Amino acid sequence: MTSDETLKAALNSTEMKQRLAAIDQLSKTPLPQGAELLFSSLQDPEVKVRAAAAFALRKYAQDPAVVQPLIALLADQNLDVQLAVAFSLGETGAAEAVGGLTPLLASADDRLRSRTAEALGKLDNSQACDALFEALEKEENPKVGLRIAEALRRLGDERAIPILIAALQFEDSGVRARAVEALAQPGDLTVVGPLVAALADETQMVRSAAAFILGRLGPVAVDALTGALADETRSVRSGAAKALSEIGDIRTLQPLLKALEDEDRRVRTRAAQALGRLGSEEAIPALMRCVTQDEAKRVRWRATGALRELKSLQAAPALVAALKDEDSSVRLEAVRALTDLDLSDAVDEIKELLQDPIRRVRCGAAKSLGELGDHRAIGPLRDALWNDDDQSVRLESAKATRKLRHRLAETVQALLQLEEQALLSLVDALRDEDSRVRLEAIYSLAESAGEVVVEPLIEALQDEDSQVRAEAAYALGNTRDTRSVGPLLELLRDEDSHVRTNASESLIALGDSNLVELLLESLRDEDSRMRTSASFILGRLGGYAVERLIASLQDGDSRMRSSVAFVLGEVGDGRALSHLINALQDSDRRVRATAAEAIEKLAFHSIQPLIDALSSEDNRVRSRAAKALGNLAQQTVVPLLSVAEDEDARVQTIAAEALSKLGGEQA
Repeated sequence: MTSDETLKAALNSTEMKQRLAAIDQLSKTPLPQGAELLFSSLQDPEVKVRAAAAFALRKYAQDPAVVQPLIALLADQNLDVQLAVAFSLGETGAAEAVGGLTPLLASADDRLRSRTAEALGKLDNSQACDALFEALEKEENPKVGLRIAEALRRLGDERAIPILIAALQFEDSGVRARAVEALAQPGDLTVVGPLVAALADETQMVRSAAAFILGRLGPVAVDALTGALADETRSVRSGAAKALSEIGDIRTLQPLLKALEDEDRRVRTRAAQALGRLGSEEAIPALMRCVTQDEAKRVRWRATGALRELKSLQAAPALVAALKDEDSSVRLEAVRALTDLDLSDAVDEIKELLQDPIRRVRCGAAKSLGELGDHRAIGPLRDALWNDDDQSVRLESAKATRKLRHRLAETVQALLQLEEQALLSLVDALRDEDSRVRLEAIYSLAESAGEVVVEPLIEALQDEDSQVRAEAAYALGNTRDTRSVGPLLELLRDEDSHVRTNASESLIALGDSNLVELLLESLRDEDSRMRTSASFILGRLGGYAVERLIASLQDGDSRMRSSVAFVLGEVGDGRALSHLINALQDSDRRVRATAAEAIEKLAFHSIQPLIDALSSEDNRVRSRAAKALGNLAQQTVVPLLSVAEDEDARVQTIAAEALSKLGGEQA
């Protein structure tokens, strides 16, 4: 059985409760065929069922088929049924219902006359206006008369206005409030005066309604409302300011600024609110004074909210000051305003509010710090997350920390993208025709470690300007990228010494495992500049290259052996001593001479610790060092004496100089 069949069966049930339940279901969950199913219930023998079915048809008011069955049901003499039918017909908006509803305006029942008037007020038909006005003239019950006048007003019939204005004087405040609401018609100047007068009503409900309606009337009410700001009655001034806050007309700026100085705090409060909605930055100085100086906390709060709406950095000093206001609402509103301004300069002041005694202020501060995304908030948020006694504050701190992390990550990503774009611009600048521009680009690229800069810097090693080549060579040393080893080695031939020096330093910094072999091969190069630079680098590499250098003392090329001996002397590693001593027997005199010089350097390196020990604080160390140095000197005297009579005059001279340096009398 389908749902339609089930409901139809329930509507035909002998049990009234089942029939009412089915009608209720069709009312709560309208179905495509729901209206048709309900029609049969309009003839139900039970009044409750007929009334419920008529009222349920309001949900199907857009279906034209429901109008005639409802009109036919108006003949029902039961009041509840007639009330339900009148309401549903009003929802249809069908002009054809006017004729059926009009007779009910003469009913003896106040409720039915009121309900019928409301229904006719929803039908856009001139006949309804005439019927309503005729009924209004005859109506004796003021409350029903008000309903009829409301219906007329809704239909735009101006004949209702005098009745509604008169109703503003009724003793019943509820009637007066409804009359105020019924007078609402945007752009209607005739009702402004009576509504302004209603701002002085003794009942708050009426005054609020009048202020609200005046705000809806729009610009036509501005002149009257600005005049009302100077009224002697406080409620009139306050209501006028409230109404003006809804209109937002720039003509109200000066009167509202003056109202900020009103003796009544409620007037100042409404004026501050209105100025915020007005959106003029001319109001900022006056609002800032209210925030920092007004004695009424509610005025300060509204003024802070107004500054928040204006969203101007000009207000920042007052908003920061408001963070220390004695009222928690002001402090919280200031936090929100500063957050809307995205003012990270206020982070230090806002994070202090994580210690505020009021929970909602601490929550607001945590949320703000997450929105602002400043790294300075990480520590305070962590402390609040760990230490705050209130779970709401801890929860907001956790959310803020998560948001802060995401914002910082986005910032880092954005900076990386900007960095990449900047690097690409600098790479393009390496092709500039002005060498000064190319040089400046290299200075900037030297500070970057990205792989994108390596190839452009290698290309710059061929630049026609020697300073550009030198700086490019230096920058490549900072990249630690071994792709530059080969190009830097070639640069050791450069005619400019500064270029060669920078290339050498960068090669040393790179320290590639294949570098020693490449440098050793460079020692064979025909270019003396290449050999000199390679020797310098090998010497600086020190122990890193010793084993391979020692092996090269056996190279078949005497020039190679001589260069290696020189480098080993520069390195000063004791492991090379025995091999250099063997080189003193080399077949090539240049090798032997270089080996002797290298041994001299090694000897100096070996006795330097003894010389340093002469400055020891321990007298025993000093004495042992002195004795050792003496013994070493004594051991050299006899060999030197043996060559003092050498057949080579140059040898004799050098031996004599050596003995003289030793201070020996034998010299």
